[in-house]
Amino acid sequence: LVNLSMLSSPQIEKWKELSVSSVQVSLYSLDPIIHDKITGVKGSCIRTIANIHRLKENNIDVSLSVSVMDENKRSITYFTYY
Repeated sequence: LVNLSMLSSPQIEKWKELSVSSVQVSLYSLDPIIHDKITGVKGSCIRTIANIHRLKENNIDVSLSVSVMDENKRSITYFTYY
């Protein structure tokens, strides 16, 4: 499990060198307000989603881990569209 909101280009390069084929990441909601409230870090949702795209562009698969809780249970249906 990785904190993708903090992912850097050198980390991606290192993972490619190590032949990392898959990364698991928590994404609490596609709604930035909900996700950021849960993480307590403003902007973490947008950075996480952007880094998911960066990993996919580098042929590293991403599995999403979604913890359902009171704060995000109404937004979970959005994941079916992602």
